[in-house]
Amino acid sequence: MSHYYFLATALPDLSIGQAPEISFAEMAFLYEQNLSQEDLKKIHHLRLLYDIENIRAYWLKEPLDRHGNFDENELEEALVSFIGFPSYVYEFLSKYNELEGRLRFFPKLIATYYQDQLKYVTGFLKKYFSFDRTLRLILVALRAKKLNRDILRELQFESIEDPLVAQILSQKDAKNYDPPDEYQEVKLIFNERSDEPTALNKALAEYRFKKIDELVGLQVFSLDVLIAYFIKFIMVEKWQEQDAEKGNRLIKKIIQEP
Repeated sequence: MSHYYFLATALPDLSIGQAPEISFAEMAFLYEQNLSQEDLKKIHHLRLLYDIENIRAYWLKEPLDRHGNFDENELEEALVSFIGFPSYVYEFLSKYNELEGRLRFFPKLIATYYQDQLKYVTGFLKKYFSFDRTLRLILVALRAKKLNRDILRELQFESIEDPLVAQILSQKDAKNYDPPDEYQEVKLIFNERSDEPTALNKALAEYRFKKIDELVGLQVFSLDVLIAYFIKFIMVEKWQEQDAEKGNRLIKKIIQEP
């Protein structure tokens, strides 16, 4: 495994609730300048999720998430030329020709992203994608129970042969969802803060921070450490954006009040 002493020591510390000392563009540039092409492909795997989510934003004429690999022009070109995304993206576009169908079945594309990544990645990335997907599914189940949603519908694009999906579906008629033992902390966080979205999102971000560090372990100067840093950097930025949005709404409310 490659070791990146300079890059690992050049990156500032990260913490949820504190703005990073460098911008995402600056961090991405440092990675591009210091990582090998083979290792940069692993970063591409991470950023691909934001590219796929940006497809939906593009259709809805919403702002794109800058954490993807493609800017707006590159994204548009990839959608028109059918070059740049994995084949399953273009299979989805070919199957669903109308915008209504594409939006309705879009969760299928996200599910396929995780299924595809878990087939090919190894090492830390495999552990991370498995953790991230598991956390997403558990939160889907917890929210479905709280909002009285049909869990079968919520998980319609997941494989029923997957042990976690089977575990969730086995509780489809229960009043509450009880996740596997190692994810009981997630249930506790959700139950305590589910009525306070901002507090819930922050607590989940801090939980993910902790778990990502556990997945990396005691490695130093390794690619895995840099991949973990990349993931956490995006989490910190997204929290800052959410916090700023909340502040802007509060200021607007104060200004508009008589």
